[in-house]
Amino acid sequence: MSGMAWDRPIRPDTVPTLREMIEVDRRVLVLVWQRGPLGKLQFGETPWLHRQFDLVQETPYEFKAVHDLNAAESCRPNEGAPTNPLFLLNHWVDTSPYFLPRNARRVNAYAPLLRRARQCMSVRKRLPNLVAVDFFEEGDVVRVAKTLNEDPPVAARRIRTAPARH
Repeated sequence: MSGMAWDRPIRPDTVPTLREMIEVDRRVLVLVWQRGPLGKLQFGETPWLHRQFDLVQETPYEFKAVHDLNAAESCRPNEGAPTNPLFLLNHWVDTSPYFLPRNARRVNAYAPLLRRARQCMSVRKRLPNLVAVDFFEEGDVVRVAKTLNEDPPVAARRIRTAPARH
């Protein structure tokens, strides 16, 4: 895998585009959440391994009930600097130690997932680059991603709750 991974220096202002990655045949960006033993890794020794929160800003990820995902604070900043270029939307119900596909079926359905993505777009003023879910095959995650990946100005206009009045 390391032969396909981006192994060049990376900072928030130098995140490679997909085109740049394709041109040098390094199409995988490996990001590591570095808590616990991973926090002690010497990242310079493995040039293709990058610290997630040097590039990513995220939403909270500990939701104990479906209604928690609809709360306004579900879009608040969690880890990562608010200026980081990649935005991770965490979207699942935590029923540790066992995650339940039936919860994923509900929260990954097209309308609830798209509604939350748009809510967080409105709050955070950015399109999610990454959408993390449990059981991606449950619900309509791919269709939501396709909708979000439409022409961004179109998607951004749709997040308004009411038309502007002049």
